[in-house]
Amino acid sequence: MSGQNDRFCYIRRGDGNGWVRSRPHHQEALLYFLNSYNVNNPSPTQVSVPHPDGGNFVARFTRVNVDNNNQNEDSKTLCYYVDEYEQHVDIMFCQPEYAAYINRIIDYQ
Repeated sequence: MSGQNDRFCYIRRGDGNGWVRSRPHHQEALLYFLNSYNVNNPSPTQVSVPHPDGGNFVARFTRVNVDNNNQNEDSKTLCYYVDEYEQHVDIMFCQPEYAAYINRIIDYQ
C-alpha cells in the first residue's frame, strides 16, 4: 500500500519540459504553502525559504485545483509558482510512477 512517504515533489517548467524531481527548497516551499493555504483567501501567497546554493528562494504560490473528496491526497492538488524572474513553474507532490505516466502520455516537443 502506498503512503505519503512514497510521494516526492516534482516541478514542470513552462519551457516545454516534462515533470522532474524537485530540489529540496522547492519541496520545503510547497509544504509551507500547503500548510498555510486558506481556502477562504485563495490569492497567491509569497513564500521564502533558504536556498541550498545561498540566499533565499522566493516565489508566489497559487493552488490550481483541489480534490475535495480526499483532502489528505496532495498529489491530487496541482499548484504553481511564479519566481522572482517571473517564470511560471507547475509543482506537485506525487508518486514517481504518476510523474513518469504524465511524461509518457504528453508530448513535450
